Amino acid sequence: MGRAEDLYGLPLDEFTKARDEFAKELRQGGKKEAADEVKALRKPSVSAWTVNQLARRHPQEMRALVKAGEGLRKAQRSAVGGGGPEALREATRTHRAALDELSSAAREELGADGTTLQRAAQTLRNASVDKEASKALLAGTLTGDVEQSGFGSLLSVVPPGRARTKARPKPQAKPKPPPKPKRDPNAAKRAQVEKQLEKAKTRVSELEARLRELEG
Repeated sequence: MGRAEDLYGLPLDEFTKARDEFAKELRQGGKKEAADEVKALRKPSVSAWTVNQLARRHPQEMRALVKAGEGLRKAQRSAVGGGGPEALREATRTHRAALDELSSAAREELGADGTTLQRAAQTLRNASVDKEASKALLAGTLTGDVEQSGFGSLLSVVPPGRARTKARPKPQAKPKPPPKPKRDPNAAKRAQVEKQLEKAKTRVSELEARLRELEG
C-alpha cells in the first residue's frame, strides 16, 4: 500500500496535516503533478473513516463480505431470470452475517454508534454488492458514504446497447412540406426491454416478500 493510501489509515484528525505535508514533500522534490493529486485527496467522513479502519483491522472479514456481495448479485440475477428463491435466501443470509460481523466490530472496537454506525453499515452493504465500489472498500480508501441507486445491480439483466427512451427526430431544414415520419427500427426492441425490466422488478418484489414471510 502506497503512502497516499496510508493516509486513510491515520486517525481522522491527523489526515489533513499529513496529506498537506506529503504534498509539500512531493512538490519540493519536483513532482508537481503528484503533489497536486495528493493535495486534492478528500478527508473521509466519520462513517467512511470507520469503514476504512475495518478494512485495515479485519481484511479477511472484509474480503468475505465482498465475496458474499458478489454471491448476492449472482443470486439476484438468477432469481430475476426465473430461478427459485432458495439461492437468493441463502446468499442474503450469508451476506447479512458477514455484514453483522463487521458492524459489531465497528461498534465494539471503534466506538461507532447512532448515525455513524448506521451509515457505516449502509456503506458496507452497498459497496460490497457494487463491483467498482468494492475495490475502494477492500483498499480502505473511501472518502464518503456509498449510496445504492434504484434497481442497482439487477439492471444488468437488461441487454446492453438498447435505448430505453425515444430518440428525438432531427429538425428539418424545410418545414414544408412535412417529411413523412420514419419508422423507428428500435421501437419493438425497446418495448421488449422495458417489458422485461418491469417483469424483473415485479419478480424481485415477489421474492423479497417471500423472503420476509420465510424469515419472519
